Amino acid sequence: MIKISELRDENKDRWDNFVQKHKDARFYHLFGFKEVLEGLYRDRSFYLIVENENGIIAVLPIFLVKTALFNKAVSLPFAEYAGILGGDLNDSEMKLLVNYLIDFLKERNVPYLEINGGLGLSEVLMRKFFQRLVFGQYAELELTSIKDIWENKLDGQVKKAIRKAKNFEIDFFEETSESSISNYFYPLYLKSMKRKGSPAQSLKFFIDCYCHLGEYFKIFFVRDGKKITTALQGYFTNKRVFIQHIVSEVDNFEKRPVDFIHWEFIKWACENGLRYFDFGMVRYEGQRRFKEKWGVKLSDYSYYYLLNPKMCNIIPKPLTPLSPKVVFLTKIWNHIMPQAIGDFIGPFIRKQIGK
Repeated sequence: MIKISELRDENKDRWDNFVQKHKDARFYHLFGFKEVLEGLYRDRSFYLIVENENGIIAVLPIFLVKTALFNKAVSLPFAEYAGILGGDLNDSEMKLLVNYLIDFLKERNVPYLEINGGLGLSEVLMRKFFQRLVFGQYAELELTSIKDIWENKLDGQVKKAIRKAKNFEIDFFEETSESSISNYFYPLYLKSMKRKGSPAQSLKFFIDCYCHLGEYFKIFFVRDGKKITTALQGYFTNKRVFIQHIVSEVDNFEKRPVDFIHWEFIKWACENGLRYFDFGMVRYEGQRRFKEKWGVKLSDYSYYYLLNPKMCNIIPKPLTPLSPKVVFLTKIWNHIMPQAIGDFIGPFIRKQIGK
């Protein structure tokens, strides 16, 4: 018989120990990310532990998010990957957990639970108990040796770009600190988000991520002469690198710093014994072309929904980058919104969309 309970702060080490041993875990599942979101957005969290007589067999982080746009339970806001970590759950245990979650939604008058990614259980089990919406794909490169990846996985286009970058003698370095986040990474991030037509997270978000998740946090930079032009920020947990942000100036794209910095991060991952390099979601064709040239494996990326039968009978349709409303708002943000105003109100908008 299993027991389901809420995580208490004194058990956070047990939680993280379980997460760090799970093959599908990302940094989003760690207790430190809970502290970041609670400190910044004040949303209510429920971190559920499923145990049997042998110890923890599954965990599920949930936040209740209520904004002007929606009211939902989600695992997790501002996260590409979340959901249930529990490869050893069987059908009967899963049914007990799902019944617990339905009661959870009813008691709190929440219409549905949304799970982003849902990679912590087999797809068969997830599809049996949740409604599935394929949202796109994610791209992951299996790491072998630097030589093997160069010779057998990278296509000619990316090899040519890396050689071109080296000919320009641009400099690559790693510096992960509050100072590098504030002075180097974040200014590039603001420019890049404005160019993409997307509201930015606050500086505090990144500083808090570094403070709570610093041992998993890495930022690599490209310097062109005296100017830092490109940054690649990611996390590594459980033998896996996950790339969260690539940011760059627009005036040196011809020097191919983006390809160069990805290659240097991949080399670092190989040298440090990591096994997977996660390029993240593929949302549109340009992202697909960029990621496929690295020899990645593309897999379906899905949202999973559990509905409160008293409040909801159809799954919501999340917005995509190609949705007409998103395209329209992106153009406004890119071409009309002044940079200073956008930087100021961006975090508020981020909270409203929970992404």
